Amino acid sequence: MEDITLYEEIIRLKNGEQPATLVTLIRSTGSTPRKAGAKMLVRSDGSIHGTIGGGRLEVEVIQKALETVEKGRPSTAEFDLTEDFGHACGGRLMFYLEPINPRPYLVIFGAGHIGRMLAQLANQSGFYVTVVEENPQRPPLECADETIFCSFEEAFPRLKCGKRSAIAVVTSEHERDFSVVRAALDTEAGFIGMLGSRRKRAALVDYLRRSGLSEDQLGRVTSPIGLDIGAQTPSEIAVSVVAQLISFRRQHVDADRGDRAGSRPLDKDGPLQTAFAPQ
Repeated sequence: MEDITLYEEIIRLKNGEQPATLVTLIRSTGSTPRKAGAKMLVRSDGSIHGTIGGGRLEVEVIQKALETVEKGRPSTAEFDLTEDFGHACGGRLMFYLEPINPRPYLVIFGAGHIGRMLAQLANQSGFYVTVVEENPQRPPLECADETIFCSFEEAFPRLKCGKRSAIAVVTSEHERDFSVVRAALDTEAGFIGMLGSRRKRAALVDYLRRSGLSEDQLGRVTSPIGLDIGAQTPSEIAVSVVAQLISFRRQHVDADRGDRAGSRPLDKDGPLQTAFAPQ
């Protein structure tokens, strides 16, 4: 029953906003407080669910778990429970520390052809998808976790856009796109992208400058959104955008990409960061 409640808590955290680390004892020798298989969940605020034995050992493991939350990468840690290391049991343990990161949060403004395809692909790629649509006649998107029907500006107080969140602006009207991007810049969203051409981006930049925004703020906007794969159809454009969003999501582990498939990094502000959309 203890493991069931722990896994239920992991699911709750995955669907929430708080990261954590799952600590699993994978090897123990000699005299130790717990044996292989013991688990403990350490939340980013230091609170725990379960135990791996208590005492000084648990304090040290919690510290390692909090470091794992910061790095976002799994690791192992060994502990000697001898007097030389301030313990008395005399055993030796190895733990596997696995980061539990919430699903990345994506807000899509616009539920047209591209917005719908983007919601479907992003959901399948592990994002928590919220779609904001002004037309109440459109049906809620089954592939989205949440569909909000209201004016785009009214939606922002209901959103929880942190630094790991992404906003994709794919409405059907250029003027609405510009006002949504302007409002998005008042959030902490780590990625703000707008669909369109380079000409449309130039118009957006002019609009934002006239609104009094700084060059640093303008630099937060990615437009045109999506990778340059020659996309033309809504499905292809959605693929290019989701690929870019995955790159944003994986930025914190760039150093560990290696040579596996899909590991080539994007050129900063280069042609690989943009994709044209039909106007």
